[in-house]
Amino acid sequence: MTSYIKKSINKGHVGAARKPTPYAVIWLVYFSFLLVPLVLYALRFLDDNRLVSWYWSISLQQLLVMFTAMSVVLVFAVVLSRIKIPCQQNISIITLLSFLMLIPFWTLPESIIDNARYFSQAKYVSLYGIAYYVTNWGESIFAWTDLPLIPLLYGVAFKLFGETRTVIQVMSSLFFSGTVLVTYLIGKRLWSESHGLLAAIFLLGVPYLYSQVPLMLVDIPAMFFVTLAVYMTILAVNRDNLAITAAAALAIILAMLSKYSAWLFLSVIPFVLLSNDRLLWSKSIKQFSLLVGLVLVFFGVVFVYKYDVFIQQFHILFNYQLTALNGWKESNVSTFLFQVHPFVAIAALLSVPLAMKNRDKKYLVIGWMLMLVFLLEIERVRYLMIVFPMLALMAAYLFATLRSRKLRHFIGYGVALSSYVMALVIGQSFLRTTSANNIKLAGEYLNTTDVKTVNVIVLPQLRSIVNPELSIPALDYYTNKRIVYKQLERPGQRVVPENAHISPVKFSWDYTMPAYYTGVSGDHENNSAIALVYSHSRQLNSSELEITLSGYRLVKEFKSYSNIFKYKTLVNLYLPV
Repeated sequence: MTSYIKKSINKGHVGAARKPTPYAVIWLVYFSFLLVPLVLYALRFLDDNRLVSWYWSISLQQLLVMFTAMSVVLVFAVVLSRIKIPCQQNISIITLLSFLMLIPFWTLPESIIDNARYFSQAKYVSLYGIAYYVTNWGESIFAWTDLPLIPLLYGVAFKLFGETRTVIQVMSSLFFSGTVLVTYLIGKRLWSESHGLLAAIFLLGVPYLYSQVPLMLVDIPAMFFVTLAVYMTILAVNRDNLAITAAAALAIILAMLSKYSAWLFLSVIPFVLLSNDRLLWSKSIKQFSLLVGLVLVFFGVVFVYKYDVFIQQFHILFNYQLTALNGWKESNVSTFLFQVHPFVAIAALLSVPLAMKNRDKKYLVIGWMLMLVFLLEIERVRYLMIVFPMLALMAAYLFATLRSRKLRHFIGYGVALSSYVMALVIGQSFLRTTSANNIKLAGEYLNTTDVKTVNVIVLPQLRSIVNPELSIPALDYYTNKRIVYKQLERPGQRVVPENAHISPVKFSWDYTMPAYYTGVSGDHENNSAIALVYSHSRQLNSSELEITLSGYRLVKEFKSYSNIFKYKTLVNLYLPV
């Protein structure tokens, strides 16, 4: 099969070889797709992903379910590949489907503790407005190494549509679908509609993304803004239009204000000049110079306004984060073979010599970010999510060369649908069993009660170094009740673990509890509840806790957990007797 595709690329069309026939190739690819989960399961010891590793999230029974479902959807992919749909209609359908495909994942819990920061920042916008947020961001509003844009957008969404998780999930899903569309536009602009369409489909071939889109994090929006910045810059250097240049500058600024790792990958922007014909470089350089000037002026104003905050964040980034996170790496084997469909990763790798053979300078626009990943040895999948659209474009660069529309589309649909099956099995069977789901279920249960106030008590973690106070904003995110932090210990009694200052979760101890949680307790109210968050049942045997809970009855316990993670959030809910 490999030699057949290679001949097809070299000769320019699949029909050039008599044997095997294109139909035989399609079925060979079909069975190759079915081999993927079997091979990944056999090699799962190589997957060191910190959240959805195949090593701990896939059992033999779940593999059978995955294999059976995949064999069915791949038949559907064969059928789809035989349907002729105009490219523009096809991308519209794919963009819509990319949103709809995410809806089943909205039921997953917030499995990454960073969401507590982003929710806390967004809630300030919702409660006190944009001006308050802009003025106090990084000062009274805890920002750690976060940039202000995404929490600001989340907060505005809360203010407009209500403080519910669904609002954020719709918003994040739209960012993802927007990335699918912009990926198509980049491929179309640089090469062809066929290239862009394949790249958009291949972006759906990253199983890890499905576990991330529903979460209140900044990675998916940052991926969108960086991809948009690349596309708008391509337009700006190819057109002598001030409005487009200004829009490109805005897109770059939005990307810069979304996530610090985006700054590194935005180094691709100068290479966009290569997307224009050399005869037009003088005009392109003029447009590019204007673009850079606008970015420097606009971002310079923001930087000067928040100079002290930025300097403090740079200090954390260079003096702590670069070294502390070295102990929390995920290998590129794990990322590009288990969290990305292997067909996409292998095709992206094989596209490099093809681009070199073609002497295609435009390829640097999509290849630069991946080059940085390997040159700088970046091994953390959440930092690499920004580059996944470019990885999809690299894979499409290889397969778009195939003249057989059926084979080309089957590979694309097969990658997307089989990856979706992988993501569903992992997400629904593993992530829903973690202790993070207890917080979600507790919040949803509280919404069914008539209580107005929930007093939250958090007990220390027995095995984890994470600050348990993060469970307070986490619970607030799931419930529409008023949350009040009820401390058992006296002020100053909180014990910070000895090695917290060098751990990857140092931010959890630097986190400043927002003032809106430290109001008057609702103990005096008849319709108040108590939510107790703990990590082990033996913590419940406490005289101080018994006194605090007097006058309340236990109504619900949420105690599911996985032994994979040390950080456990078990929840008991109490109502007045």
